[in-house]
Amino acid sequence: MGNVNYHYYIVFPTKFIEEHQEWWERRAQGKQLSLQWTYLLAMVCACAIQHLEIDMKPALEAELGNTTEELTVQYHDAGQEVGKAIPVRACHLLSIQAMLHNIYWYKAEAKFVEAWHLIGAAVRDSQELGLHKKSELQGLPEFEREMRRRVWCILATWDW
Repeated sequence: MGNVNYHYYIVFPTKFIEEHQEWWERRAQGKQLSLQWTYLLAMVCACAIQHLEIDMKPALEAELGNTTEELTVQYHDAGQEVGKAIPVRACHLLSIQAMLHNIYWYKAEAKFVEAWHLIGAAVRDSQELGLHKKSELQGLPEFEREMRRRVWCILATWDW
């Protein structure tokens, strides 16, 4: 994840690891899982596999039984399916972060038209959440404000 997140810092690593552990605990207990977080997890995995360290690639391929090229597409496709299951108007910061990783994946695959369309959708969802308005950030914890600002800045830059 370091290679992907290093460039844009779309997710905060410490928080992501905590939420990842909670997700696995909930899954192991048979509890309901957040669609938004599952979407983000699949997209982070798809991007991370695209940018593996050279020495990790053979071990991962041997362990999972597929090439990294196949794995990244499988994780991306799975993430896309989860993303489609999220109801319209159920916008959440996690969904926007997942969309940013999805855009990142498309860009790395040289699928620029798909990335462009998804940037437009992500901007609209972000506006629905009020990420573009400073007034919408008042009253939120500092961490939440910072992540919302960061996501909006990345989106605005990519859209530009």
